[in-house]
Amino acid sequence: MKTNTVDLSSAKPSPEGEGWVTTARMQEVEQRREQLPRGNQNKEKGLFESPHPSLLPEGEGAHTLNSTVLQMKPCIIIPVYNHEAAIPHVLAKLKNFGIPTFLVNDGSSALCSQILADCAEREPDWLTLINRSENGGKGAAVLDGFKTAQALGFSHAIQIDADGQHDVNDIPAFLEAGTQHSEALILGRPLFDSTAPKSRVYGRTIANLWVWINTLSLAIEDSMCGFRLYPLAAVAELAKGTQIARGMDFDIDILVRLYWQGVYVVNIPTAVQYPYDGVSHFKLWRDNVMISKTHAKLFFGMLLRIPQLLSRHRR
Repeated sequence: MKTNTVDLSSAKPSPEGEGWVTTARMQEVEQRREQLPRGNQNKEKGLFESPHPSLLPEGEGAHTLNSTVLQMKPCIIIPVYNHEAAIPHVLAKLKNFGIPTFLVNDGSSALCSQILADCAEREPDWLTLINRSENGGKGAAVLDGFKTAQALGFSHAIQIDADGQHDVNDIPAFLEAGTQHSEALILGRPLFDSTAPKSRVYGRTIANLWVWINTLSLAIEDSMCGFRLYPLAAVAELAKGTQIARGMDFDIDILVRLYWQGVYVVNIPTAVQYPYDGVSHFKLWRDNVMISKTHAKLFFGMLLRIPQLLSRHRR
C-alpha cells in the first residue's frame, strides 16, 4: 500500500530561500500526491465540493456540516513529538470528519515515528505524514504543515494538539465561524475541567494580560489555546517578511503578529481536557523564559504600532 508521506529530511535546500512556498517544496508535495491511487486523488479533490458521507451522523465525531462550510478547502494540522500513545485515539475521533489531515512528525522517537507511519499507511485517503529530520519545536512543525497545506491549495488550516486535550467535536463550529468570517482567525477559548494543572491555568492568565497589552485590545480572549482555525492566505502574507517563533512561544507570537497585520479575531468556547498520555513537552523554566522574551519583543513592536492599533478601535 502506498503512503502519502512528505520527507522533509531528504529535501534539499531551495535556492529560492525560506519563502512561504518555494517551487521545490511545491514540486515535492505534488509528486507525493501523484503517488496516491487515482481514486484517492479524486476523492481528495472533491471532498469539500459536495457533502461527504463521513460528515453524516454516524459514529463518534461525525457531524452534519452546513453546506456553506463545504465551500471552504480546510485541512487539519497536528504537530507530533513523541505522543505515540495518544495520537491513535485522536485520529480515531477525526476519521469520521473526512477532513484531509497532516501529521507533522517533529523528529519523534523511532517508536512514535513508526506509529505515525503505520497510521498514514492505513489511512492514505485523508492522512499525510510530514517527517522532519529533527525536533525543531511546535512552531517549526506547524509552519511546515502550513506550507504544505498551502502548496496543495487548502484555504484554511485547523491546528490541534496531538495529546488529545482538544474536543474535536467542536470542529464544525470552527468551520462555520471560518465560513462566516473567511479572513478571520478563529480561536479556541478553553473551558477547563478538573484535570487542568493549576499552574497552567494561572500562567495563561499572565500570558493573556501581556497579549492584551501588546495588542492594545481585549479581542483575544485566550492566547495559548492550540485549537485554532487559520486563514492560510493571512499566514502566508505574514511569513513573507516575519520570522515567526518556532518553539512553544509560537502560539502567542503568530497570534499577536496576525492581529497587528489587521486580521480579525473570533473566539469560540471549547472544552479542554488534559491529556490521554500525560505527556507534556512544556519545560517550565526554559519555555517560560522563552515566552517572556517573546512578550518583551512584542511589547517593543507594539510601541511602534500604537497609532495603527488605536485606529482599529475607531473603525
